[in-house]
Amino acid sequence: KVCEDGKRFAELIRSSDHMVVFTGAGISTAAGSGDYRGKTGKWTTDDMAGSSGSEEKKKKKEEEEVEGVEYEQLRPTYTHEAIKLLLDMGYVKYVISQNGDGLHTLSGIPKDAISELHGNVFKELCEDCSERYERTFYTPDDTSGQYFEDMEDFGASQLKLPAHAKKCETCENNHRTGRKCDECGGYLIDSIINFGDSLEIEIMARAEEEAAHSDLVVSLGSTMAVTPANSLVSSNPSAAIVICNRQVTDFDGLCEGGRRRKVGLRVHTDCDFLLMATLRYLLPTAEVEQWERERDDRMGLYNQKRVPEEASAKRKASNGKDKKKKAKTS
Repeated sequence: KVCEDGKRFAELIRSSDHMVVFTGAGISTAAGSGDYRGKTGKWTTDDMAGSSGSEEKKKKKEEEEVEGVEYEQLRPTYTHEAIKLLLDMGYVKYVISQNGDGLHTLSGIPKDAISELHGNVFKELCEDCSERYERTFYTPDDTSGQYFEDMEDFGASQLKLPAHAKKCETCENNHRTGRKCDECGGYLIDSIINFGDSLEIEIMARAEEEAAHSDLVVSLGSTMAVTPANSLVSSNPSAAIVICNRQVTDFDGLCEGGRRRKVGLRVHTDCDFLLMATLRYLLPTAEVEQWERERDDRMGLYNQKRVPEEASAKRKASNGKDKKKKAKTS
């Protein structure tokens, strides 16, 4: 069945003039990051705990942390690399991602070909002049964030609030990273969009423009449950829609086409499997296998763009009680 889906997907790709890829947390789970809406994802289990009425489960919900590896140790999955390959081949015109793990940019997607709607943990910007910085390390200050969360939940915290910290009026968390701008000396803030924060206008506007011009929208690893990002998938009423995600979504019916919409494809499997099959209908098998063998070389390049493990460990140790959040995406 995956081979058949791969063949159909390849046909849609070849016939497309403006293919836009929309990605969610599901494409990063193979890299070691935590999922949100998978069968055992954080939001799914939180919903179950919240609806159960069990005080024990509610307490567990408050204490639970997403399992995963540190962001600096995450590397692009097969799907991330396949999207980059399709971009290089001229098939993918633009990427819209809800993920903040930085794996698309690490894979080589240029900044003018992607809208990271919910930010990127490796990017920070000046709150005064908006100068942007791309780092090799995780930028958010989790100590300040945890302090404000503790105060909200328990009215007290064992953590000491850093002098640079500032409670955000919209998300009631901290965005300041503790570093300052080289240009104006203003405080740098992380680029992560928390619940309550508004999406960056320019980033969303570019995503809306690309989605409106699309004739094929491919949603990978997302249940498309988060607004307003999910509206981009169906914004062009004539575009064919391809969805690859194990869970049922509210957009599944659109894959069948409609009065103006072209027939697309609905696939219930891992994104890596679908892309492995699809590439073999777009390229000679020998070329795909050669590209797959070169992954080790690409990994070497990725490693150069992230803080070495010993440097990361040294930095984390210097943070005292700081518990750096494990990798998770939106």
